This record gives sequence, structure tokens and C-alpha cells, in this order.
Amino acid sequence: LFMRNWSPLDEEGNTRYCEASERDWKDAERVCQQLGIPLHRHDFVHEYWTGVFEPFVHDIASNITPNPDIMCNSVVKFGAMKEYACR
Repeated sequence: LFMRNWSPLDEEGNTRYCEASERDWKDAERVCQQLGIPLHRHDFVHEYWTGVFEPFVHDIASNITPNPDIMCNSVVKFGAMKEYACR
């Protein structure tokens, strides 16, 4: 399962991150083709934005040093992605 957490629509002139994400997708496709296994792609942009990015910005504004990786793991990877994969 390939998860996409950021949308190019959220970028203002800086598309390098989204270009890297597309390269990652192509790499995953090649690996799955070589292994003969299916690859599924799903967008978790909304879950990332509301569960990770917005709290991150809020914490920065509140002079708190956030760790977005922890929120990404709990909200997206082991929350929304796990729920999606179990369907």
C-alpha cells in the first residue's frame, strides 16, 4: 500500500516534495512488478492535514516543539492506513 500524505495543491511554487513522492510511487511500482505483487495507492491527505499538519502549526504558534512523526504514525500510519488496509 502506497500512501500519499501531501497534495501538490497545497504547495505554492515548491513542487519538489510532490515530485519526489511521484518518484517514490514509480519505484514502488517497479518493485511490486518485479515481485509480482499488487500495489495499491491511497490518498491520506485529509487525515495528514487535519491530524498532523494543523496540530504541528498550532504547536509551533504556541511555542511548543512538536514531533510530527509521532502524530503521523498514530493518526495516519497506524490509524487511517491500518483501517484502510483492513477493509
